[in-house]
Amino acid sequence: PWLGNTIGFNNHKFFYLFLLYTSSACTLLGISVLDLLVKATLPALSTFLLIGAEGLTFLLSVILVPFFIFHTWLLVRNMTTIEFCEMMRSRDGSEEDLTRSSYDMGIFHNICSVLGDNPLLWFAPVGGPSGDGLRFPAR
Repeated sequence: PWLGNTIGFNNHKFFYLFLLYTSSACTLLGISVLDLLVKATLPALSTFLLIGAEGLTFLLSVILVPFFIFHTWLLVRNMTTIEFCEMMRSRDGSEEDLTRSSYDMGIFHNICSVLGDNPLLWFAPVGGPSGDGLRFPAR
């Protein structure tokens, strides 16, 4: 189920931004096509093709948006997907197990640990986190 462990320290930011960009683009495209279908009178073939495009866009949005939200939840808790799955497997039923990671340093520092230290560059696909990817601060 893992992506060959290809999402690591140096490209986690780019994976997260990819999810952000694709989720945003699919949602915006879906809203725009739906608006066009409702407000415009189009030929039958164009309407048919736009309904197909809307269906595909809706399907991709239904998959990508929750996936992006889940990874945002992981990001603000400074967890990886594997750590989350291990916590789910070993939890004793308390909610505290899911809310705190040993690497959780607070929301701002957690975001900085993935997107970089400069908030102006967080949403640009440049730069990355500081550090070497081998040692991480723990609480």
